[in-house]
Amino acid sequence: MSTKATLEGTDGSRIEIGGSTYEFPEVERGPDADWVVGWVELSDPSTQASQRLEITWRTEEVERFASELRDLTGGRSARAELDHMEDQVEIAVRAGGGVRMDAFITDHDEIELRLQGVEISPEALVGASRDFGQLAEAFRVRSSLNAPSD
Repeated sequence: MSTKATLEGTDGSRIEIGGSTYEFPEVERGPDADWVVGWVELSDPSTQASQRLEITWRTEEVERFASELRDLTGGRSARAELDHMEDQVEIAVRAGGGVRMDAFITDHDEIELRLQGVEISPEALVGASRDFGQLAEAFRVRSSLNAPSD
């Protein structure tokens, strides 16, 4: 099973995060229970650059971002941020005079690609909120980062 979520700009820029399986499916508690094997892909049509990185991410990261996107979509917040523990992905979506996105991916070696100030339509924001909610649902938090392992 593979699940993905996409945030797309009005100019065709996009960032996509996906997951295929828990990294340690047999582990259901403790800090190793919530790692997901997946990818991130960022495309910038203004430079014709596109990169896809294989990454692992934590369920809490996507769950928190999905919640913040719901709050932003509902007008209860002016910002949603995805912070990746391994610093390979950052997404910041902010409202105020329209909705804009900054995004960044890196492999900490050769690949680094950024989007800055990309306009997000209300429809794309609603779609991203739904997609990230579905991604968080597909890879539920099974434990807490600070919970002890067995």
